[in-house]
Amino acid sequence: MPPLEAERQGYERVNKYPKSTKFGRQNPITARWNSDEQLVVWRENWAQTTNKYLDEANRSDAHIDHRSHAARGIDEQPTIHEGYVAQAMESRGLIADRCEINRQIKADNALLRELKAAFAKISQAVKNTVPTLAKAMESLREKVIAIYNFMTIDNRFSGFNNICFGPAVTISAGIDQKGKTPTVRYTLQ
Repeated sequence: MPPLEAERQGYERVNKYPKSTKFGRQNPITARWNSDEQLVVWRENWAQTTNKYLDEANRSDAHIDHRSHAARGIDEQPTIHEGYVAQAMESRGLIADRCEINRQIKADNALLRELKAAFAKISQAVKNTVPTLAKAMESLREKVIAIYNFMTIDNRFSGFNNICFGPAVTISAGIDQKGKTPTVRYTLQ
């Protein structure tokens, strides 16, 4: 069909080369193909297919997950891909940089797990100890109130003592040696 006839019928001539933009030539199909969203879809489909075949082989303990550690809520640092060249170097007795990095990451992750376990143990101890400390503080507060009340009584007794008995008798209030029972003492001088 000639271009004039196509124009009369409302057709538009399509160029197989996309129009230029300020970023250069762009193809919307390849832009969508190379997008991050498409990568996530591909990874998810790959994980589902692989897990299906692992289930068929009775290897449900070896399932894989396409999400990143951050998306899964894992605080550990992920290892890097070593590749067959690095593994071949290691099997020959050489040290490959990638394998060395992975060994360091694994050691760091093990230390992180130990620290988390220690933190959980300490927080559990604090959680168990705080109510005990609160009871002890309440008991101590009650004893301080009792001492204050007896000191007030002691001051009254001192005034009463001086009036009635003179300086020969001393009346004092306090707590017994075990720290539990409030006592009042009378001493003669």
